[in-house]
Amino acid sequence: MAWTIVESIDRRKNINLLGGTEVLRVKLVCTADAAGTDYDLTSASVKGSYLYMVKTVPGTAGDAPSGVYQVQIQDDENTPLLTLAGLSVTLTEINSGSATIGVFPPILEKCSFVVNDQVGDANKITVYLYFTK
Repeated sequence: MAWTIVESIDRRKNINLLGGTEVLRVKLVCTADAAGTDYDLTSASVKGSYLYMVKTVPGTAGDAPSGVYQVQIQDDENTPLLTLAGLSVTLTEINSGSATIGVFPPILEKCSFVVNDQVGDANKITVYLYFTK
């Protein structure tokens, strides 16, 4: 199964987080189809930032994932920086960007977003990626 992913930068704001650090929230609306698999986040201006938090929101009713699913963030060498597995088909979940490797991973060049195939054809998830500078 492949994915169509629509990206938008939801909010870019200086707030009092980690000493007044800028926070960039990237929203990815993901629909299972036959168009592609990995999604390149380079256009989201995340280079030079740290992955701080990931929020996953499954679709509802007929758009809900058909089974637990997994999302992954990979670096420019396709090495996983963060893998979130067993995500709920009904609940919004918030996870730390440091969950897999124990530190907030830096985005040095590009990074990619990958969703596994368990969501089911035409079903949706929305993912919010929070980056700090």
